[in-house]
Amino acid sequence: MPLRKALLVRVQFVCHTCQATFHTTDWATLMNGGIDESADILSNYINFTIETNSASKEVWLNHNNKPWLTKDIKNEIKQRWLAKSQVNDKDHYKAINKSVNDLIASAKAEYKAKTLDKMSSNIKSAWDGIKSMSHLNKRTAEISSTVSRKELPTLADDLNKFYLRFEHPRPTPTPVGDSYIEDDVSGLPLFSINEVYAALKRCKPRKASGPDGVPAKIINACAYELAEPLQQIFNRCLQAGYIPTSWKHAELIPVPKKPQPSCLNDYRPIALTPIIMKCFEHVIKRRLTDMLKLDEYQYAYKKGRSTKDACLAMDYTVRKHLEKPNSYARVLFIDFSSAFNTILPPS
Repeated sequence: MPLRKALLVRVQFVCHTCQATFHTTDWATLMNGGIDESADILSNYINFTIETNSASKEVWLNHNNKPWLTKDIKNEIKQRWLAKSQVNDKDHYKAINKSVNDLIASAKAEYKAKTLDKMSSNIKSAWDGIKSMSHLNKRTAEISSTVSRKELPTLADDLNKFYLRFEHPRPTPTPVGDSYIEDDVSGLPLFSINEVYAALKRCKPRKASGPDGVPAKIINACAYELAEPLQQIFNRCLQAGYIPTSWKHAELIPVPKKPQPSCLNDYRPIALTPIIMKCFEHVIKRRLTDMLKLDEYQYAYKKGRSTKDACLAMDYTVRKHLEKPNSYARVLFIDFSSAFNTILPPS
């Protein structure tokens, strides 16, 4: 039976009203404090604007939606459920029930014909169809299915200790206005508003938000209006050599690596950081990429490179070497466990 639940509906007009609100906002007056205070005020103001312009609406939650389940069938199922609650009108319920069954049979036949036609076109489509029907492309591992409800708090504490096993206490800089470092940073080029706008516009609207709750859809839709205040904060962070504390917070989501996790190492931590921090990292990355000269044989973290390129380069090198008489090749693969976590930055 479908359920009714009140959800916060953020329809398209919310983006338009947020754009109008941000366009008339006096950002200079709103963010005249320190870097931490300005960053928190900006995030809270964005969330306040979204909540003010969002509406709460009751919607139907239908579980286990099938690929052939269309909007018309859902409406008919809803009418059948309502007719079933009316005990005195059995004939009306039988008529709606027959209509629903006919629609489901027709939708199943149409979906089957489309799937078979797609599978017969090429091998890749056939394999995709087999995976879709057998659910091979879906994750079967869920924490709720492998751990009881009583064990969840203990598992959360154990995971926190496990993920923080490489952490070392570091001194926190004491903010004095916008001055955090003693080096001369007057010669650093500041971020232009076009750089910030491009970073905001490249945000994927469906990307999960971080602890601050600022959605990527609003950042993307209101990139033009938010580019100016974020440019000011980004430049202040660059000049001060400091990252706002709230931007460094993240929500860790443990995702099982296999269907039946047996130890803490079987959970992969997925960190959800604030969307604004992702935009700041992007503009910093572009600056660093222009400044650094990466090795030509580096294939990770380089645009247009992948593991396939590394395999092809190694294959070519080995084959070329083996063309020499009485030659052989040895290949050593090294995989460092928690490589990034064990690298301690200088204090």
